[in-house]
Amino acid sequence: MPQRWVFVHIPKAAGASFMIDARHFLTRKDTMTGSEEKGAFSRTTLRKLENGGTRAILLRRPLQLVYSQFLYCKHVLKGKVKDFPGHGQPEAWAGVKEWSKGATKVTAERGPFWKCYDPRNIQFRFVVGEGSALTNKGVSSKTTVEDASRKLDGEFGFVGFVELYRESLCLLGWRATKQVPSYCRCGAEGPLFGAKFPPTSTTHREAYDSSLDNVPASVQASLKKLVEKDEMLYLHGLFVFERAVRETGAQLVCPGKMEGLWSSALEDACRPSTSQYIRKHYNKTCPVVRKSLGQKAIEAVEAVVEHALEVRTRNDRAMRHLKHVGKKIS
Repeated sequence: MPQRWVFVHIPKAAGASFMIDARHFLTRKDTMTGSEEKGAFSRTTLRKLENGGTRAILLRRPLQLVYSQFLYCKHVLKGKVKDFPGHGQPEAWAGVKEWSKGATKVTAERGPFWKCYDPRNIQFRFVVGEGSALTNKGVSSKTTVEDASRKLDGEFGFVGFVELYRESLCLLGWRATKQVPSYCRCGAEGPLFGAKFPPTSTTHREAYDSSLDNVPASVQASLKKLVEKDEMLYLHGLFVFERAVRETGAQLVCPGKMEGLWSSALEDACRPSTSQYIRKHYNKTCPVVRKSLGQKAIEAVEAVVEHALEVRTRNDRAMRHLKHVGKKIS
């Protein structure tokens, strides 16, 4: 029987590419349509589910997702907006701290987050809510991470990951056909077995550095405040994904890759307030992170440099404003 999928499309989570590539893994009679960057319970999504269908979603490491959203807003969607944070500055991450406070810097003309993506727990919002990527409305303040986890369990027929893009396509294919192609198995590609994975799509070619590796720790900390619920939901997504992979009876994910993903996800999500919850629900122990004196010194220097850059930027803006006023007076 043909399957009808409605893909809950979170911006900058490889949604456009996934909907193209999914065609090679579904049957000819299956269909997949997008939610148009709206939540799982938005009018758009519910309308597309009226005649039957199943939700699908791709999750992405929360910190990387919101940083990618910032960069896409800064360089593409709002590239010509001169008052957008970091406009014209050479560092890719310049402006992140100001942008992260976008919920409080609202004007009638600009709106929250400069009328671009509202990053506040956007994956959590898309799993439980009825809103869009541009606003954090559409989710009750009483909704918890546990509520979102239950939605992920009961309302989604497929949960995949950007970090496991190929493996997610293979899992979707198994959902559609109950078969696992040889190229989907761990270690199947290469000279020994000769299996070749189908070509995948790239819909956005970035002309900027989107890696978090060069982003100062203090800047990353400002982003983390936006995604605390997302980091917990991401853990549950990994749990759901692993469970689904076991159902296939095949090793879709190489063990080291899955372990690495869990390790980085735990580092992101673990806090004194979450460690007990994580141990109870996922049987995972939070890592103990002890910063060396050297690391603390580096972070202190980074904070000083960043503050100096912010002061210089404010001074430059003030000087430009004074010059502009001076010209008007003269």
